[in-house]
Parts: sequence; C-alpha cells; structure tokens
Amino acid sequence: MLVSASWPGTSTLSLTVTCPQGTQTEKGSSSVAIPLLNDDGPCVVSLKETLVAYDAVLYTVTIGPASGG
Repeated sequence: MLVSASWPGTSTLSLTVTCPQGTQTEKGSSSVAIPLLNDDGPCVVSLKETLVAYDAVLYTVTIGPASGG
C-alpha cells in the first residue's frame, strides 16, 4: 500500500503514517508519499504544515496499492 498527498504551491507539508508496526514521516514541497511495508492493522494518517502560515492549503490524500503491486 502507498499513502500519498499532493497540493498546489510550495508550502512544505509533513505526512506521518502511524501503524501498529511503527511510524513513518516524510516532508515535501508539492507532494509526498510513504509506502507501507506491512499494512496489517489500522493506521492513522496526519498531514500538516511544517511552518504555520495560516493560509489555506488544498490537498489530496490517496491510499491505495503501491506501483507494481
């Protein structure tokens, strides 16, 4: 499985995925993706600005099969 987020502009966002097997975090300035190596159990997804600017950031979060899987 792959959790990804994308957004217009250059705001830097942090994507965190917490699953029973651990937590992974990635940062990016227009998109970010985290592959789930072992997707057993429920996971919590968090997406936030790294520098709070109080500007609206429209984003898309996708959770689905990883490429080639």
